[in-house]
Amino acid sequence: MPFDRWNPWFEANRSWCDERVPIHGASDVYGVAAYGEGRSSLEPFESAAG
Repeated sequence: MPFDRWNPWFEANRSWCDERVPIHGASDVYGVAAYGEGRSSLEPFESAAG
């Protein structure tokens, strides 16, 4: 079956994920605030691979 962006399952999954974005964005685990300040948790070799 080809990918159908407007499939009801796709929309249900997207809604489920969208509800959780603020929770993850507010978590210190992901370092969103630090990233916004220009800091990165990547090691030099990880940055170089990008």
